[in-house]
Parts: sequence; C-alpha cells; structure tokens
Amino acid sequence: MSPEIATLVPNASPAPVFDAFRYACWVQLVPARVNT
Repeated sequence: MSPEIATLVPNASPAPVFDAFRYACWVQLVPARVNT
C-alpha cells in the first residue's frame, strides 16, 4: 500500500483498499482482452 492511500484512509483496513485496487485492475484488463 502506498503512503498516499494510507493517509487517505487511515481508519480503513487494507482489505477493502486491496479489493478496490483488484477490481480496478479487473475492469481495465477485461476490455483489453475483448479488444484484442
């Protein structure tokens, strides 16, 4: 986790942040596979 994210959500557990990051990656990867 980057310090920027840690300071934005100091009271949040890392799990939701990781899930959001993983979801964002998934959203970007799926259209990339569809276009190829």
